[in-house]
Amino acid sequence: MKGASIYKLNDAYIIYSLSKARSGFNIAGEPYFKMPLNTDKVALITAIKNAVNNSKEEVPDPTDWKVFKKTVIASIGIKSWNDLEKIGNLHCDIALDANNDFIFTPSKHATPPDKGFLYKSKDHAIRVSATTANDEIVKSLDLALSKCE
Repeated sequence: MKGASIYKLNDAYIIYSLSKARSGFNIAGEPYFKMPLNTDKVALITAIKNAVNNSKEEVPDPTDWKVFKKTVIASIGIKSWNDLEKIGNLHCDIALDANNDFIFTPSKHATPPDKGFLYKSKDHAIRVSATTANDEIVKSLDLALSKCE
């Protein structure tokens, strides 16, 4: 299934493609977008579709995780991975299924000392056709983000 990630920070959206590594886990990949929160709906949905459509299967596993992480951080335009994981930031997984529906899955912050995000149950996921009007896709995304913790 093709996919992407979206983060809502206090001043920007971060969007990137999620590809499946050979060993089976999801991994960040191009394209990377950092967009102000006041970005118009067409540009936001275009970035999401671009990220999802560039999702790949069977990408090589990184051989040096430090270098990989630094590359992703630089490509996103943030100082550190912690900038994404700050309390108050929101994160959703975006999947495109075989029916051409976007599935936005909200997440919640991991309980310290763990870091990152944990996906909420599929009951919280929001489904919308990828071919529907941009306004409806944005409404669905906003609803999913409102379910994040």
